[in-house]
Amino acid sequence: MFVLNLNFRAILKELGISYHQLNFTKPGLHESRGTKANNSETLKKGYPNLLSHPVFGNMTSGQLLDFAMKPEHVATASNFATTSSYFSHYVTPEGMAYLSDLMFKGDFEEFINPESYIEFLKNSKLILGKYVRPPGGLSEIPRALSKRIVSLGGNIFTNSPVKRLIGKRGHYFLITPMMKARAKKLVIALTGSQIQKVTGNVAERIKQTAQLKSIKPIPVFRAAAVYGTPWWKKATIAGTPVVKGRMFSSYTNCVGHGIVYW
Repeated sequence: MFVLNLNFRAILKELGISYHQLNFTKPGLHESRGTKANNSETLKKGYPNLLSHPVFGNMTSGQLLDFAMKPEHVATASNFATTSSYFSHYVTPEGMAYLSDLMFKGDFEEFINPESYIEFLKNSKLILGKYVRPPGGLSEIPRALSKRIVSLGGNIFTNSPVKRLIGKRGHYFLITPMMKARAKKLVIALTGSQIQKVTGNVAERIKQTAQLKSIKPIPVFRAAAVYGTPWWKKATIAGTPVVKGRMFSSYTNCVGHGIVYW
């Protein structure tokens, strides 16, 4: 995992966590529909219907994305149920498939709100090429935070899900299966689906806030693969070696997007 937002750099420094700049090796490598390429335009050979299109056939991947992101098109995003239907409408289903293989296929295949995804793409452009990573990964952040809390005299309770959240006489009361806690101030870090499991007058008030309702769900999953030998050190795609820092994408054998670092 990489730290994308520049604000995270300040957080890492505040917590005393070292990090290094993550530089990508050019060019990136791709495979889709049996076509292997070290550039996005060669990959288009796997999309004959897109190549023969009178408007989109001569567009680069960047131009195709820019066309889909025209202000007048973005203004209609609320009319579409998914990211896939939005892009299919403006750059054809074949153009959508091409962009999804170059970007992140799951973003187009899952039931993702197009307005939220467009906002994500706009923000991504602002941080492009500014990736950093702690040596031990992002898990170093919660570990450092927990140590800071304990050092300041705080307590951390795990496996204690809050079932009820109420407000009374200027205090908040959090009820768990095993205990009850009282607090004057409360910081809530829950998703919309998680807060739905909590009852109480404060919880019900939170559920009705515009801020919570604006959070759109994005499906995620975790996967891991373990190999006996580092085969990628000898691998090549379209004659280009897979070296440290080089990104590659392939969906034929469910590899997805990856970056090599060892």
